[in-house]
Amino acid sequence: AEAEDGSVTIVSIGFLSNLADLLAEESGRDLVARKVRGITVMGGAYPACGPPPARGAHNFQFGGAGPTTKAAIAAWPNTVPMAFVGYELGKPVVTGKGYADAPDSPMRRAYQLAYDAIRRGRPSWDQVAVFHAVRGLHHDGRTWFRAVRGLNRIAEDGSNVWEADPVGPHAY
Repeated sequence: AEAEDGSVTIVSIGFLSNLADLLAEESGRDLVARKVRGITVMGGAYPACGPPPARGAHNFQFGGAGPTTKAAIAAWPNTVPMAFVGYELGKPVVTGKGYADAPDSPMRRAYQLAYDAIRRGRPSWDQVAVFHAVRGLHHDGRTWFRAVRGLNRIAEDGSNVWEADPVGPHAY
């Protein structure tokens, strides 16, 4: 609440329950509309990115998260840009393998403990979303992402269907 208007960028790399709770508060939507410049959400599956994961998008569906995901996205103010980084973007960006040759690295140990991913690495879903939130579509004269505008419709089970619309409130 103390931040300057339009100065906050949010990146969601997990479940949307905290955002759903904020937006359900009496002044939550107004606070977001005044303070937040934009949000990047890691989750979902999008048409230009290839086939969706077989079991659905983890952050939107796992453990019954569907209703919370749907509520958060539906309540988000349309005046605040919302971009989605899908499952498919992080899957081919593999990190962690480089730590195999760094026996004293705390990052090596983190990848080993959390993911058992030293030899094979791990898809970088969260890192790609953070990169987008921090750098945007373009950085250092390079285009890192191409935005597709539309509407992300979320079902009760957390699955999503993308509807292309050049003036839609969302982008992926």
